[in-house]
Amino acid sequence: MLRPPFDDVGLRREFVRRLNEIPGIAIPEDAITRRPRFPLSVLAADPEALESLKAVLEWFCDTAPSSAQAHPEGHRADDRREAEEFIASVPWRPVKMVEVGDTGKTPDPHEYVIKDWREVDSDSFDAFVRMVKAKGYRGRYRAPYRPDY
Repeated sequence: MLRPPFDDVGLRREFVRRLNEIPGIAIPEDAITRRPRFPLSVLAADPEALESLKAVLEWFCDTAPSSAQAHPEGHRADDRREAEEFIASVPWRPVKMVEVGDTGKTPDPHEYVIKDWREVDSDSFDAFVRMVKAKGYRGRYRAPYRPDY
């Protein structure tokens, strides 16, 4: 199954048409259902061909987002909306700001939610976790009470 923007046959046809305007590239029309190739020697032999390829790729990158907007299931704005809806639907609780062990330090202030709370829909929780895993940012957290961690 193709995902946006590659599920748009018209966009793929236009992409192939533009590629075929580059001297030395000849991709058949029926190749849009596959992953067509052309020899890189075409680009190495002709600096203008390389510049033309760059222009076609820039066109595709500029055009592809509008195609993704036509397919909401693949659009990042919908992911954000679904995440915001989940965040608003669950009972977040602030962490207790008590000293951790004998460190003299407290945790960073934050809120949390637990999947097994009766107010939390397990399916929505799991979907939120999958979205964060797939599209979230992975950073490194250093707890103030465990500087060696």
